[in-house]
Amino acid sequence: MIVMRVVIEGLEPGLLQHRCPDMLEGTTKAIKYKDLSEEAEATTYRLPNGNLYQPAEHLERAMISAAGMFKIGRRSAAGVAAAAFYVTPRQIDHGTNTYEIDKRTVVIKSTGGRIMRARALLYPWSLTFEIGIDETLIQPNMAREIMETAGQQKGIGDFRPEKKGRFGKFVVKDWSRV
Repeated sequence: MIVMRVVIEGLEPGLLQHRCPDMLEGTTKAIKYKDLSEEAEATTYRLPNGNLYQPAEHLERAMISAAGMFKIGRRSAAGVAAAAFYVTPRQIDHGTNTYEIDKRTVVIKSTGGRIMRARALLYPWSLTFEIGIDETLIQPNMAREIMETAGQQKGIGDFRPEKKGRFGKFVVKDWSRV
């Protein structure tokens, strides 16, 4: 396994949408917030020091999805990507504790109705992290291409290109061996 130090920089604002425990406890009732700032704060991922963070899983999922656009022999690279990449730290610090509030309507899948949502929006943003790459599964040069494709076509966060949105696109600014 080799380890690469990676720095990515957002091309588009990033929308955070934390599926907080309050929303996941099986309740079917909508959570009522006093104001939009309270609702936006509920969508953030926070470290103990108060800074915002991006879960490593978001980057791993973007890379796995992007790997489906690459071939290893005659097969899709997506099949081995989940085993080939490991991002650390698991909570990647954004280096800030502030954000803007994005207000827009969202569609509720079950009813087709629309409701107003407030979410945390970050711009500009960048992340620094490490990726462990199992080079017996995917070569480092292909891993970088996969990361670049993930940034351009998949994105991270809410309402990203993969979900027909425009947020969360990024470019790889640094890719160096640790």
